[in-house]
Amino acid sequence: MSSTPVSPEIITPPSPLAKQSAPALSFDPKLAHPFLYKSVSEETRSAYTRAISEFFAFVGHIHPS
Repeated sequence: MSSTPVSPEIITPPSPLAKQSAPALSFDPKLAHPFLYKSVSEETRSAYTRAISEFFAFVGHIHPS
């Protein structure tokens, strides 16, 4: 074994300004319609619609990709 000390690798997070340079895609709720309408229950579709809306409001309506 070598007695040479190993320095830890320092990883710096990307700058928040770097993310702003490229426009983020926005999520279109219409993309969820095929998923929502698999259910025959109106209450289930309503609950899924509400959950999807709340989730994308929480993440700032950014596209999943």
